[in-house]
Amino acid sequence: FLKMGEKTKIYLIRHGEVDNPKRIIYGRLPGFKMSENGHKQALSSANYLKNLSVKCDVLYHSPLLRTRETSKHFISTYNLDESSQVKEEPLILENKLPYFDGKTREDFPNINHWDRYSNVPNEFRKENETFDELKERLKSFLNKVRKNHKGKSVFAISHGGVTLGLWCWINNKLPTEGISSLPTMERYPTYCCITEMVFDDNLENEKPLEIRYHRCPEIKKDQPFI
Repeated sequence: FLKMGEKTKIYLIRHGEVDNPKRIIYGRLPGFKMSENGHKQALSSANYLKNLSVKCDVLYHSPLLRTRETSKHFISTYNLDESSQVKEEPLILENKLPYFDGKTREDFPNINHWDRYSNVPNEFRKENETFDELKERLKSFLNKVRKNHKGKSVFAISHGGVTLGLWCWINNKLPTEGISSLPTMERYPTYCCITEMVFDDNLENEKPLEIRYHRCPEIKKDQPFI
């Protein structure tokens, strides 16, 4: 893992596999729980970090069911106090793209599924988040964590779209450029993948000094990601 002195560490973790046999684009829809595999993946990633002696001082999670379920495995593995060390955080909710929510990938056969932003019809744009808006709330979250937990190790249980957006922003890429343009990134952030970030608290840089992608040990290459 990344070597460091007294610096803030943030681990952005995608939720586990969702119970979604119809392959619906679930986005921010409520009620999508994890599958049995998803629970195994969450426990696997929690143990992976624990076995590498990574600390967790605070855990944030998105309000959606699948991230709350994922967080439970990290809470139990790290024996976190839910009243003081666990926080719900809407800034790390999945992309707000209701135009796609509830539909399937087959409903949009000709679009690039990691760039849904540019495929929203004009009449729906007001209620759908832009990539720039996603970047701003990601920056707000990172700044909030760095301000409130300076020098600490923080876990953030979030979503695939948020993870991809983070990597695009840090590497000065747009979603239209595709995942292949991103260093170390797979075709899409896999279930329970971990993005490790290191920030120097003496600098005002918005972006991390170092960033690294970790695949969940339970995930095999070419496994479905939605």
